[in-house]
Amino acid sequence: MSKEDEFVDFRDQLKKLKEEKKNKSNWDQEDVNDVIKRVKSEMLPVIKAFVDTDRTLEIQSNRSRAIYISYANSRVYGLLVSATSLDRINIDAVFDSYSTRIYSGSFIEKEIKTAVKNALLDWYRRII
Repeated sequence: MSKEDEFVDFRDQLKKLKEEKKNKSNWDQEDVNDVIKRVKSEMLPVIKAFVDTDRTLEIQSNRSRAIYISYANSRVYGLLVSATSLDRINIDAVFDSYSTRIYSGSFIEKEIKTAVKNALLDWYRRII
């Protein structure tokens, strides 16, 4: 085998490795987005029930990784979800530029709902 053939073979292998990595990254990102959607679907009923109890509360936005709630259109509270898998989920609450981790762990519906409920009640205590 000539040096030129070895170089072409090496180039083909590198190209193949790059494609595999790119495909894996795309799959990983889709999996992460699915996990975040699933977590948010567990959070949303709790948040809606909370918002429905006071007319001054409203959901400002429901973005891909965060849900923002406002009190009297001035005090904004954010719940941000990050995940790498169903076993590695983090939910952070952001208020007045401070971030607090309210949940970290596996996908356990009851624990996620309880953490969100407790965080919302804690925020409400601070703003009223």
